[in-house]
Amino acid sequence: MCGLCLQELRLTSFFVVFCVCMELQQSDTPRTLFLSYLTVFSWITPVGTAIGVVISETGASSGNDVAIACLQGIAGGTLLYVVMFEVLNRERTKNVSGLLQLAGILVGFASMLMIEIFAHHEHEHGPEGEENTVALISGNMSALRLELPDAV
Repeated sequence: MCGLCLQELRLTSFFVVFCVCMELQQSDTPRTLFLSYLTVFSWITPVGTAIGVVISETGASSGNDVAIACLQGIAGGTLLYVVMFEVLNRERTKNVSGLLQLAGILVGFASMLMIEIFAHHEHEHGPEGEENTVALISGNMSALRLELPDAV
């Protein structure tokens, strides 16, 4: 299970890196600055993953729960920021009816809501009734929760 989730993290990172490279290339970023941006960006995912693992594996205390909740809040806020100020702002400048764009947003939101409501997520709980998970923070600060097998 963990291997599959790490593969998903790598695949997602690949697409994010591709998009970042395209943006930097289209904006005529100087070569040295381009390489420095990619060097820093390439370290964000492993460092974020290590932070998530260290925080969640240091023991089951309320401090860890607060830290994980804060990191997930930052990740969610970052995702909202990118969607609102980058994606939607870019889409508003296109020559498409504003009502059609709003309808597209509402259909997308409704689709995700229906998936969340009707998709059944079943998993086993650990001995204390809590999930045995590790929060991983990817390079774009989105939280990824991996279910780990129970200790034998």
